[in-house]
Amino acid sequence: MIHIITPCHRPDNLNEIKKSIPKECNWIIVFDAVVDAPPKIDGAICLESGKTGDFGAHNRNFALDTYQFAPDDWIAFLDSDNIMHPEWIEAVKPHLDKDIVMLTWGQLNKDESVRLVPVDVPKVCEIDSASFMVKWKHVRDIRWSRNYTHDGEYAEDCATRGRVLALNKYIAYYNYID
Repeated sequence: MIHIITPCHRPDNLNEIKKSIPKECNWIIVFDAVVDAPPKIDGAICLESGKTGDFGAHNRNFALDTYQFAPDDWIAFLDSDNIMHPEWIEAVKPHLDKDIVMLTWGQLNKDESVRLVPVDVPKVCEIDSASFMVKWKHVRDIRWSRNYTHDGEYAEDCATRGRVLALNKYIAYYNYID
């Protein structure tokens, strides 16, 4: 199973995001404390962390600490100002049974220009939260830092646990929703 975690402080974007979530994925939305009346989103698991700030790191960690993932589950992350690329699910499916720590891929700007190339050695400022996913059994004890560079730090930490496979595809967007 693939779980997509969205830390959310922009609930107005959820209906647009929902259209991009593949049906075979489990979408987990973690509402930030700044959201006064979190909406219910059909087909999603909606959680409230009671926390705010730190670029969504608290809310990502809340999902990792609260939800019961199976060892072979994959975890992807999607910010509440972004959508899943329409080719993403078909690109990652052939690799789901592999016993690797992480899959990575390239990222595009909304205008389809390249923002980040695929990497097999994740580094801060060279990877974004939307351009990788991790296998739970290898990273269950790793959490997001409270730094602005938390996505790169998390990816670097996860990559120390084993093999990273970089897909030579551009199947993620950066801040797609204005």
